[in-house]
Amino acid sequence: MEGPGLKRMSSHNHGTSRQLFFLSCIILMSACASSSSQPDNRNQKVIEEERTAKAVDTHVQLAVGYLQRGQFEIALEKIEIALEHDPKSADAHTVAGAVNERIGRYDQADYHYHRAVKLKPNGGGVLNNYGQFLCKSEKVEEAEEYFRRAVDDPFYKNPATALGNACSCLVNSGQMQRAERYCRDAIERDAQAPDSYYHLARVFYQLEQYMKARAFLQRYDSVGPNTPESLMLCVRIETKLEALDLASSCRDRLLKGFPRSLQARELEQEASR
Repeated sequence: MEGPGLKRMSSHNHGTSRQLFFLSCIILMSACASSSSQPDNRNQKVIEEERTAKAVDTHVQLAVGYLQRGQFEIALEKIEIALEHDPKSADAHTVAGAVNERIGRYDQADYHYHRAVKLKPNGGGVLNNYGQFLCKSEKVEEAEEYFRRAVDDPFYKNPATALGNACSCLVNSGQMQRAERYCRDAIERDAQAPDSYYHLARVFYQLEQYMKARAFLQRYDSVGPNTPESLMLCVRIETKLEALDLASSCRDRLLKGFPRSLQARELEQEASR
């Protein structure tokens, strides 16, 4: 998910504009004070809007922090306060979607993600987040539409992320040729984004093109971290290529680096058969 304090939500861009807005408000109030003792209701309205926006941002950031630490109950409390301040905050609805998703309230998560898109229909970040949720819900065609819409946002700073997510979604649904196209498009936009190399390695492994799978996994290794998934894929690819020393090396790195992972347990079960 993209979000303030997570990855890529756009709320940090709002800070500068609010500061400038507040500064202009102060200037206007000073001018009014020099000419009249009557308060300017328009300026008071601006101040209230500023306070509301600050309260929303504060509670959204707090919710994200608690979500990252796995403190879901407090995260839910903070995001509900944010929505009480501003029920039309797309950022708050996005984080509410993420919190509800993590605690298994999928209908509520869908509502909040969808509401965020309604409030910000051209926002790349919220579109990408909803696409990810739809993909996890096995609504692949709908998810693909939202990923494409995210890429179409000219102000979205991470189109490669949406393309990579589309690739991953299609790989998981077994649509390898379409997945390959999205991953290659993602790499064209950001050659340092590791996930697209990993998913291309998955594509070619499924297509039984093991040399290509190895090449893309090696490119992943040059820009991305070792994960249980990437090391397991290495084991599988090198075993198919009968490169048993390389397969053994990847197996050892997986078992030593991630001994409690599902992949490590799978390898241990295979070894005991």
